[in-house]
Amino acid sequence: MKEIKKHCRSCKYYNTNFDCYQCHNYDEWEEYMTVKRIYDKSILHEGICNELTETYKKKNNDYGDSFAELRKEYNNAILIRIYDKYKRLKTLKSGVEQKVTDESIKDTLKDLANYCIMELIEMEIDEDEQY
Repeated sequence: MKEIKKHCRSCKYYNTNFDCYQCHNYDEWEEYMTVKRIYDKSILHEGICNELTETYKKKNNDYGDSFAELRKEYNNAILIRIYDKYKRLKTLKSGVEQKVTDESIKDTLKDLANYCIMELIEMEIDEDEQY
């Protein structure tokens, strides 16, 4: 689906009107085309999973296998980690001004996904060690 919009050449303010509300330049409008993208969600999923794997490798390098170690000491470590990330996500989604700015909503969701995968890995190892 193609859509024609206009933008101001001076300040790049986008609008469908012909008067720029940003710099009030009425002669600088030009048309541009936007094309609605069609997504293959399985490819997007694969890309996110690949990114999760890279993040997992980097964090395990930096922190060691700390999740597995914590899990051996506390059986429900996954619940603690998920709760921490849940609280962070809830705060981020509430719109409260962030004091810690190096973790976005996407980062938090990726951490949650990685913790769930890490728990699945540890469960698999536990099952294998029973035999």
